[in-house]
Amino acid sequence: MPGKLLLLFLTTFVLAQGYPKPRSCTGSCSNVQDTNILKSNNGTYYRYTHPIDTTGKDLYGCQIATSPTLDGPWTAHGAMFDGKCPSAGLPSYGQVKLWTPEKRTWYRSNMGVASSNTGLDGTDFIDRGSIGVIENYPTWNRIDPNLLGSYGCGIFSIKMANPPLSVAPKAQAVQVPSELKEEYRVQVCRAESAIGPYYNEEGQTCMEHPGKMVLASFDNIYAPGGASVLEDDVHGAVLYYQYMNTDIGYGESMIHFGWNYLNFIYGWPVLTETRDGIELSDRPGYDLPDQPVQANSTEDCQKMCVVETKYNAWAFDTCGSCWLKNGSPNVVFGGQCRASGVVTRDNSKIHIE
Repeated sequence: MPGKLLLLFLTTFVLAQGYPKPRSCTGSCSNVQDTNILKSNNGTYYRYTHPIDTTGKDLYGCQIATSPTLDGPWTAHGAMFDGKCPSAGLPSYGQVKLWTPEKRTWYRSNMGVASSNTGLDGTDFIDRGSIGVIENYPTWNRIDPNLLGSYGCGIFSIKMANPPLSVAPKAQAVQVPSELKEEYRVQVCRAESAIGPYYNEEGQTCMEHPGKMVLASFDNIYAPGGASVLEDDVHGAVLYYQYMNTDIGYGESMIHFGWNYLNFIYGWPVLTETRDGIELSDRPGYDLPDQPVQANSTEDCQKMCVVETKYNAWAFDTCGSCWLKNGSPNVVFGGQCRASGVVTRDNSKIHIE
């Protein structure tokens, strides 16, 4: 998406049958709050998380796990800084942990930065201290830094110096979207620059209106959030996040790691079951006159169906033929040369299956 900046936050076309289930995960896949993932040059995935023990008590340190694939098996390796608090300029309230102070004083948190010259395993990270965002509670609380911070009291952006070890001189924090007071979910706004203004799919400012929904609670998946995007050389763009499984429980120590493929249609993200977002299937029947038409790819055939309101379904084969349909034909899965899908419209919203 050249020229556009997407902002994911907690609280694209919505899939007609709901959101895709999180991908399967093996190994150390639970107790993984506030996940961040990096990938080393040798292909190993490093996952950094904030853990909670089974009694609900915060554990100290940023926990590290590794895996040869995003699906696992994930192997836990302990904590950065040996579980000790880095020197981010935090006030002393007894024990202080990496991520925030104790919950009773969570709003006195701070944001720091650490760097490594050799790798991602946490053995030689150098504590660079606080990045210098001033304390200004309750206007903002300094937690969950990423490209654009956290939503706890709104999402704020601030310019960083180069190298990004501190905020830029005279930089001012700018609020981008408005505060949300609901269970975790993933919504998106986009802008031409990091400091906004940000708009949702309807062109409304995200200072006053919610962003486009990407993922919310469904079935036994509860409160998905803490989301980030990884551009992976194996899977392409993926969205990874935390969630609770209602069949297992709601405790913080039961937070699970999940991810899905992330695709874009007309510049807006949608979670899909496969990397290209289009299943191998056919939907025979309901062909409109003068079909098929030529298309360069499955994506082009799908877009033709989306653009014209008289089309409700489509099918594409590897010969470049695209059949556009005006009904809801039954899906037939399987095969290697045909892809298909359904488009429905509800109150000017477009839903893609």
